[in-house]
Amino acid sequence: MIFQEKLDYEELFEKNQHIISPLLAAKPIEMEMIPIREESKFHKTYLSEKYLGECVIRGDVAELKKAFSNYMNKGTAGKLSNNSMRHKKNILISVITMTTRSAIQGGLPEEEAFLMSDLYIQELEELTELEEIRTLAYNVMIDFADKVKQHRYCQVSYKILSCQKYIVNHLYEKLSVSEIAEELHMNISYLSSQFKKETGVNRHEYNGHTAGLLSIASLLMLMPQIISVPVVKNIPTEFPKSAVVDSVSNVEAFQTVYTGSTGLIVAIIIGFIVSLVYIQLSKRILVIKLPAGVPPMVVDSLSPAIISMVIFCLMFGIRVGFSYTPFHDIFNLSTQLIQAPLTGAVANPWVLMGIFTFGNFLWFFGIHPNLIGGILDPLLLTMSYANIDAYAAGKPVPYLQMMIVFAVGANAWGGSGNTYRLVISMFTAKSERYKQLLKLGAIASIFNISEPLLFGLPMMLNPIFFIPLVFQPAILGTVALGLAKILNITNLNPMTALLPWTTPAPVRMAISGGLPFLIIFAICLVLNVLIYYPFFKVADNKALEEEKAAVELEGSETA
Repeated sequence: MIFQEKLDYEELFEKNQHIISPLLAAKPIEMEMIPIREESKFHKTYLSEKYLGECVIRGDVAELKKAFSNYMNKGTAGKLSNNSMRHKKNILISVITMTTRSAIQGGLPEEEAFLMSDLYIQELEELTELEEIRTLAYNVMIDFADKVKQHRYCQVSYKILSCQKYIVNHLYEKLSVSEIAEELHMNISYLSSQFKKETGVNRHEYNGHTAGLLSIASLLMLMPQIISVPVVKNIPTEFPKSAVVDSVSNVEAFQTVYTGSTGLIVAIIIGFIVSLVYIQLSKRILVIKLPAGVPPMVVDSLSPAIISMVIFCLMFGIRVGFSYTPFHDIFNLSTQLIQAPLTGAVANPWVLMGIFTFGNFLWFFGIHPNLIGGILDPLLLTMSYANIDAYAAGKPVPYLQMMIVFAVGANAWGGSGNTYRLVISMFTAKSERYKQLLKLGAIASIFNISEPLLFGLPMMLNPIFFIPLVFQPAILGTVALGLAKILNITNLNPMTALLPWTTPAPVRMAISGGLPFLIIFAICLVLNVLIYYPFFKVADNKALEEEKAAVELEGSETA
């Protein structure tokens, strides 16, 4: 070729057979390397990928943006599929996986990181444009790096990070410093001092048990501690008809009425205030300093002594101040000005239906209904405890209509969004997408875990499902109230309010109201499926058409 002569391939092969023969006998991977070397189409370098991961670990968003831009402009990403769309998606799945591991190494909690990974992969599978995939790749890395940057764990060592995770995972169990130190294979004194050095708070402050105990003590301090007991003049033979009250004696004791539904709102407020004050005073080093040789359990009990005195003085001042008001104590103030008006509003079944409808409306836009649950739950618990007290006394429950609407309109029918109807409709699915989704989420929905189905559809920002998602609480609540009147349901067992939220709806309603309530469940379920089925079939047919189009496109690219 150098001398512009025509080459004879047979002669060339014969002369160079000793070179060509080993190449022909080479392993497939070596044969694949030949065109890569000839065309200089090399993969992106390992060091550039490693640097991206290091940026995520540090939470360095600014540097990551620069590195990502340089990374995308250098080299290729190999060939992971003959289908170009599948090729890009496979690459991004690898990117998401590696970025997730880097974020965990940077301090992001594992469950949060893995959940983000799952959601991004689900979002990826819905994309249909190559440019959308590139944009998502950028967003994935930036979002993970930003999460790491925001998370406080990125500022501590691996051992202290493990300590924090252990405390969070065992938050509702009795913990000791020795137990944590043994789990992490560390010396007790070293763990305590290192935890304080890196996080700025003591281990007992991070755990929060002390703040919880102070909150309970403060609540008891604010409770009226005098009970008026009537003193009878004679010895009655029949009480109370023949009893003659001579005087009233005050007995020092706690009024148990405030340990139930009546004191719930005050308990929440006091718990929040005491915890906030405790944290703020702890940051100001308002603790007793003890020598290093003092055992940790002694330090834990004595260190917050000054803070406890400040909080108790504050609570005592509040109690004395309210004693000079017409309300006499903070519990009466809460009941008359806060609890009674709000409870009266929520007890109205139409208001409750409106709240559930608004919650599902927020869910359509991706905002979890638990956002309003933090406001609604204390009121519902107050009414539930009032129902339990009446039921235990053999009286009709005062909030019967609330119980009926809550039973059919809340999240006890397959979780948020009431996915029982969706599962039943999906048994008629023709598209592979919804058949696989049914296998994934059907069992979970029985126990009111709806996220696999809601995110898998997806139901958020999907106009097809707007009407059945948003308006079903109002429809089912109205029908259930009408059926309750027809079946003459005048009382229900309110103890089901204390059952775990994962209890399936049929079990909950059977315990609460027996056969009549089960009849309401069956009728409402059938009605719910009939409302939902047409909308699901529209989505199923659309998914089926997309699958057929994808198969045809892949076949044409292969050909």
